[in-house]
Amino acid sequence: MRLFTAIDLPPEVVRRLDQLIAALKPSARLHWSPARNLHITTKFVGEWPEARLAELVQALAALAPIEPISIEVRGLGFFPNPPAPRVFWAGIHAPPSLAELARQTDRVLHRLGVPLETRPFSPHLTLARIKEPIPLDRLHASLAALPSTEFGAFPAASFHLYQSTLNPSGSVYTRLAEFSPAPMTGALILVGAYLLGGVPFGYLLVRMKTGRDVRAMGSGNIGATNVLRTTSRTLGVITLLLDIAKGYLAVWAAGRLTGGSPVWMSAAALAVMAGHAYPVFPEVPRRQGGWPALWARSCA
Repeated sequence: MRLFTAIDLPPEVVRRLDQLIAALKPSARLHWSPARNLHITTKFVGEWPEARLAELVQALAALAPIEPISIEVRGLGFFPNPPAPRVFWAGIHAPPSLAELARQTDRVLHRLGVPLETRPFSPHLTLARIKEPIPLDRLHASLAALPSTEFGAFPAASFHLYQSTLNPSGSVYTRLAEFSPAPMTGALILVGAYLLGGVPFGYLLVRMKTGRDVRAMGSGNIGATNVLRTTSRTLGVITLLLDIAKGYLAVWAAGRLTGGSPVWMSAAALAVMAGHAYPVFPEVPRRQGGWPALWARSCA
């Protein structure tokens, strides 16, 4: 198995880089990387026996948990230099904690027999490889005409173990394991989503607008349907929209805190659904899943 560890890019950054590659491709016949394969490599493991995969995963899971790392993708360049390039890259700008994660990964895997890195950690995204000398005048002209070389910023609080499989059409990357954010970040996601799910917007809106208690009206439910039937269409629609927003906000925040981790976004969706159905607030009756549940599921 050919393995490496990496930090994923969020969808919006991948989309911008995909647009960049599509715009530059006609300018030079390079070996362009598919945008979906772009990632920030923190350690190239190389060939590893499948029989020892669990051992490697256990070692990575024992790494000190990381807090979210603010990463910015900006700038374009050539390695080793523009006159004789071999790699066309996009720059990665991050605090020292990103390099520390790479150093920790290097040290932990060295104990299993993986060779230590001999070169300084230099994070980047390989947009294309240049395997033979070709004219790059058109590419340089296209780069000079770009309106911006900033492609987005995001917090990364998890990383992944990938398998790279080579085939005639290029490398295929398969995610094997995800190593989650620091405990405090995970707790913040789950507790925050649960509390957000329990906010009784229907009860609060009716109390503020009419001074009445919606729990003593109609079916006694504080959801949008009962608010609409017992008060007004306007309050019912506002309640519905706010309840939907709870699901969206919980999943969106989890994605922002974890760099778009599907595991934590799904966990936030479940937590907001639990908070909506079984709120912690004593004056709020228990409810069924409803709109926040449907919206949270769709977002995750």
